[in-house]
Amino acid sequence: MRIDKRLKKVVEKYALASFNSRGELDTKKAERFVRDLKSLSAPQAIAALSEFVKRIKTEVGKTALEITSAVPLSSTQVNEVTKAVKVKHNVNAVQAGVDGKLLGGVRVKIGDLVYDNSLAQKIAALKTQLYERFN
Repeated sequence: MRIDKRLKKVVEKYALASFNSRGELDTKKAERFVRDLKSLSAPQAIAALSEFVKRIKTEVGKTALEITSAVPLSSTQVNEVTKAVKVKHNVNAVQAGVDGKLLGGVRVKIGDLVYDNSLAQKIAALKTQLYERFN
């Protein structure tokens, strides 16, 4: 069953209201929404719950910090990057990974923002500049 526009707006409002001012999920608010679904028919409740979960995942993704480097970072380095990002963004989850293709440096992603200070990115940018200059 498709969710109607009015119910979709209500679900979106509930999903956004399920987060506190620091961008953290307030499970009590989310549980309250799920309890309120009892007033809907089963197909509507399923559609609303599906949309709610989708919205929650989207919002959580906006505050998930991904740090990728060419070599493993120490916990101190991860904490320093996290602290720097927290100055401008809400961060609720941190995931650090390694990608040797970066060659050096670090790539930081939070939500759909990407800060790429990797050696691979710098080489790609230089390649583009040289190509534009000599062609």
